[in-house]
Amino acid sequence: MKNYTNFIGIDVAKLTLDYCMITPNPQPEQGQILNTQKSVDKFLKTLKKAGCQMNDTLFVFENTGIYSSLLALVLSENKYVSCSPNLRFYFYDFIFSNNYNFAIIFSLEF
Repeated sequence: MKNYTNFIGIDVAKLTLDYCMITPNPQPEQGQILNTQKSVDKFLKTLKKAGCQMNDTLFVFENTGIYSSLLALVLSENKYVSCSPNLRFYFYDFIFSNNYNFAIIFSLEF
């Protein structure tokens, strides 16, 4: 099994993608981009410029059908690894940073 060093969780909505990136850096990074091809391409270019290696990065997002299809396609075209698992919510780990609360759910069912 591959050990990733960067994890990017994405909440998919019709118009926006909210992300939280967890790296070896102790501070998680969060933000929001538009759910458009141009915005996703720009986000991936920014990650590459920041030194985020695609073979060390795992993208995780829920399958929302048409709203997540663009993201899945762009990630695949850029050879990033992504998964859209069926999530079952059993426990939560909370990370507190800069007055933002992030709920990271680690209960995956494949």
